[in-house]
Amino acid sequence: MSSSSTFSQPAFGPSIRWGILSAGKISADFVKAISITEGAECVAVAARNGEKAAEFAMKYGIPKSYDSYSKLLEDPDIDVVYVGSIADQHANMTKICLEAGMPTVCEKPLTLTAADTAELVKFARDNNVFLCEGMWTRFFPAMDKVSEIIASGEIGTIVNVQGDFGWCNDDCPYPEDRIW
Repeated sequence: MSSSSTFSQPAFGPSIRWGILSAGKISADFVKAISITEGAECVAVAARNGEKAAEFAMKYGIPKSYDSYSKLLEDPDIDVVYVGSIADQHANMTKICLEAGMPTVCEKPLTLTAADTAELVKFARDNNVFLCEGMWTRFFPAMDKVSEIIASGEIGTIVNVQGDFGWCNDDCPYPEDRIW
């Protein structure tokens, strides 16, 4: 399927149910984004420390918490997993998700080496399991428009790009957070 494909409805029914691996800051940011995303919900979180997972679940209104990643990967109520651990754990955690047959979005960087990335991509392709690095700007509709303008030649040959990114967050449910 091409990167420009669109879907008229979620692939898994009325809401895509996310499982979160790791209960740290990056996972918290992801959960906050999911909380204001139509058609998506976080249904479980796992951490090596069960208390930390339970606290995270309570803080963000997630119904289930697990004290091991493997328990979350066995949960039949999860459609896709987000790996939000520290970067040096991404390759190993993503691999266990793929081995469990779980569609997986891994926070950037996907891995720390080209060899590890190639291994994960090959495994995902060979086993027909969805794998995506969490490069969120790639999926903004504005990026399609930018690509269209560049391809048309309307602005000439691109020789340098400098950009800033921002948005209005008046309705953010987490106004105390540093990112908002």
